[in-house]
Amino acid sequence: MSYRQRERKRRMQAAAGETSKRKGKGKGKGEGASAGWWLTLVVRDCACARCGMVLRVGREMVYRRTPREARCVVCAEGDPGCRWRPSLAWEKQARKKPRRR
Repeated sequence: MSYRQRERKRRMQAAAGETSKRKGKGKGKGEGASAGWWLTLVVRDCACARCGMVLRVGREMVYRRTPREARCVVCAEGDPGCRWRPSLAWEKQARKKPRRR
């Protein structure tokens, strides 16, 4: 590998690093795509972080990634700070079959 090839590779890596830094700026705690609440389907049995109700596989839950927390839909609707939206997995499942109430 010649000196020019190595230099070109260094420049490309530096440019990629700068781009990722710029995209990540301004995203403090509670901001960005991962900070939202999502309506999704339960994959593993777990419990609601608020009321302790057991959430079974296949049911709906409201989830956020950071800090990691899962809530039942009733607790999520009761909390004004928890604004959630449907996840892609939930929408895909909803298209397959009609939702039971």
